[in-house]
Amino acid sequence: MQMSHYKYLTILFLTFLIVLTSCQKDKIDEPDRLEQFGILGKWRMQSRTICGVTDMIVLYDTIGFSTGVKNDDLYGEFISVSPGDKTDGQFEINPENSTIHFIYDNKQSSYEFQISGNTMTFISYEDDCEVITDWQKEE
Repeated sequence: MQMSHYKYLTILFLTFLIVLTSCQKDKIDEPDRLEQFGILGKWRMQSRTICGVTDMIVLYDTIGFSTGVKNDDLYGEFISVSPGDKTDGQFEINPENSTIHFIYDNKQSSYEFQISGNTMTFISYEDDCEVITDWQKEE
């Protein structure tokens, strides 16, 4: 009778091991912090205003923003495309002063930015002149 008792204990132990080793913790991916700003995706330039004068030409410039390697920071990657030119690099958002900082081709540039729905605005200053660029979200 003891042999059957060991047989049941062995089966119970093996069942326990199978259940224990087959259970996996589901990894819960935290959303990237950049998602909260609505900047990720592709944007098309709608207008450029320099010193209060808006260009009347059709603009073909686009910029795409994607997340970086880590999802707990405010760094990402961008690709900017305009006729005859393509630039890629990294960007960082500073929510405290509503700025975005671009690093590309050994250059750096910063803009004030605002996003409202599907519209993004960059504001910078060149030679005491305000430059406002409006973008419309495509993707």
